[in-house]
Amino acid sequence: MVTVNAVYLSNFINPVVRVIAAVFSPVFPDLPMKALQMRVALWVSPVCATLTTYMVYLIALTAGVRVVPALALSVVYGFSISTIAFGSIPDHFLISAFLLAVGLYLLLINARLSDRNHAQHGLY
Repeated sequence: MVTVNAVYLSNFINPVVRVIAAVFSPVFPDLPMKALQMRVALWVSPVCATLTTYMVYLIALTAGVRVVPALALSVVYGFSISTIAFGSIPDHFLISAFLLAVGLYLLLINARLSDRNHAQHGLY
């Protein structure tokens, strides 16, 4: 069984943070690179919270929910206590929620594909 915890997620997020900090380093020349990386890293949870809220909207639309109820569902998710609380602290909870939402969205897209587009699994 494969488990994903904060250590493994940080291995995926850390290179992205370093690249973004390197891109923005000319904009902030007086800021040391480690301090810039820390400031970029503090944006990971809020960005993942925002993207997860958008993914909830896309999941609802893909599942056949009308636009207004899908928007209401995503607003309720976005303003829930857990999203606001965990989205404001630098931890792995919202990164995991975003990855799970992306996985669910991909499953819904796969379910909408015709049989000839499905990947074949197993031996026939």
